[in-house]
Amino acid sequence: MCDGCTSRDASVPRTSFKPQGVKRLKHLKTKEEKHNSWNAVLNRLKQRDLKNAHDFELRCRREIELKDERTSELREKRHDEEIQYLTLAERIQLIDQGCEESKDDLSFVDFVSYIACNKIVLLEDIASKFNIGTQIAVERIIRMLEIDNLNGVFDERGRFIQISGSELNELALFIRKIGRVSIE
Repeated sequence: MCDGCTSRDASVPRTSFKPQGVKRLKHLKTKEEKHNSWNAVLNRLKQRDLKNAHDFELRCRREIELKDERTSELREKRHDEEIQYLTLAERIQLIDQGCEESKDDLSFVDFVSYIACNKIVLLEDIASKFNIGTQIAVERIIRMLEIDNLNGVFDERGRFIQISGSELNELALFIRKIGRVSIE
């Protein structure tokens, strides 16, 4: 063998039997060091990723546990509130609904005069004024329309519009004069 073979560095593996120069050996050594440092970095990254994955898994489990605890607390709270409601509902008794239908003539007179004075009245206002239900107020107005104590119409907004006899005559003359009337 040649002289270059005896001064060979034992840490650098040789792949060929040619003698290698000092620059080549230095290059191979730095290349191997870079390779080893990259492997060390990759190993650290893998360990960090495993630790992060483990931490993430622990955080997810903790969040699930907290969510389960909150839902169970909410269920218990709802159950307690329901029990409180039922015990309170048992103590409350319905004695009267508060709507009365008085059928005396005086209330009918007051009813008609209230509508005649206001001309346009909300059905809810009439019901609250006379302490009756809205449906009862509508039924009373319909009965008064049938027996000709009142003249008027219901509109789509829950109001009754009272029309006097003279206003009906004026409306009839207007329709005869114009012909058709459309509401726009």
